[in-house]
Amino acid sequence: MTIDPGGLILLPKQLTVAQVAEYFQRDEKTIRRWITEGKFPHAYKVSDGWFIPEGDIKRLIKKMHQESIAEMPGIRKVNPVKPAAGKGFVSGWK
Repeated sequence: MTIDPGGLILLPKQLTVAQVAEYFQRDEKTIRRWITEGKFPHAYKVSDGWFIPEGDIKRLIKKMHQESIAEMPGIRKVNPVKPAAGKGFVSGWK
């Protein structure tokens, strides 16, 4: 993997399981499990090695980022509640 002058990691078009494991700081067995779980839907096997397209990796990074934001304390989804006609939000309050 290469790092550009701005500090961003530039990914090659296809990465091996070892490269993806290094990038995510995970064991190669974890990356292979992710392949079988469908986290890299366009991964393909050549001979005895897997190759994972850059686009699959970017999609997983984006998904992981969105999930981590959703799990942050203080961040929650709020479903608006409509009070019944003529009623307040809490019964008995005026």
